[in-house]
Amino acid sequence: MSDIINCYHDRFSGGIGDFIKGSIYLYSRSVRYGIEVDMDWSKHPIGEFIYSDCSSNYDTKYVIDIEDLRGKFLPNSTKNNMSSWIDYIIESVVTDKKYRPATLSSWYSNADENQGVDKIEQIKTFNIGKKCKEHIRKKINFSPKIDQIFNKQKLTSSYGIIHFRLGDRHTLPNIEQEIGKFQKPISENYNLKKFDHDYDYYYYLIKKEKKKNNLKKIIVMSDSNDFKKFIEEESQHNKDILVLHQNSAHTSNQPGLLKYTDFKKTVSKDQYKYTIFDLKCIINSTKNITYSCYNWGSGFIIWPSKLYDIPLEIKLLDQ
Repeated sequence: MSDIINCYHDRFSGGIGDFIKGSIYLYSRSVRYGIEVDMDWSKHPIGEFIYSDCSSNYDTKYVIDIEDLRGKFLPNSTKNNMSSWIDYIIESVVTDKKYRPATLSSWYSNADENQGVDKIEQIKTFNIGKKCKEHIRKKINFSPKIDQIFNKQKLTSSYGIIHFRLGDRHTLPNIEQEIGKFQKPISENYNLKKFDHDYDYYYYLIKKEKKKNNLKKIIVMSDSNDFKKFIEEESQHNKDILVLHQNSAHTSNQPGLLKYTDFKKTVSKDQYKYTIFDLKCIINSTKNITYSCYNWGSGFIIWPSKLYDIPLEIKLLDQ
């Protein structure tokens, strides 16, 4: 039985990249105490398509949400207090076996903290230890359904990926009708900023990156299905620019601070499936390039790429 389990469940506010990032941090903090960290995907609908070897049976109502702890007990706190809560839980597990396994839900990482440098530069130079990579990789396994979709694409080893993170405001259904109901700290949060996107220019970036990186084929990914539809139509005569599907979705029903509102989005089974398929493509790519409207990039591309040692470029869209 594991000592600590990081649980991806339906009340988690982050995406897949956040979950991987949080699990990396938990491992790095726990390994020095000789305790084992597990990851569990099974408490979320994506557990049908991705799994670990976690065998512990637990009720999600007892999962400790580190983000909620910060908000409930430390209303004037900063993100640094998340690390304090994590350390407190780890120390409790170490000193008293009755707390094992401690089931957490955490996306926190010290890579989130701005220590006087540019966030992207901080993420670029963030190091994941060899043993940590080996451990976390073992917790990421794909179902036969995902392998079947991937194999049908007949992708060669020379494909690259370019990903555009266009933002939650651009992606979430009905957010325009609902955002006026939220309190200002939520409606004015950076995650929900409205960006003005130029699809034509982004298409130029795709062609530029394909040529510069000498990629035979480039897969276009995005959190925006609308953008992918545009690219598919523009590139219908260019068989080297691929849009593999238009079923992307944020895997959290209430991403970011929306978890503290009544807003909920519906995600279909196919959207979950194809999002995990994207993850499979990411970790088998020869080069991943991400453009993001957010100053932290896109965790969905960044953390799997760093975990699997895929060459990575992180760039910001000019907003």
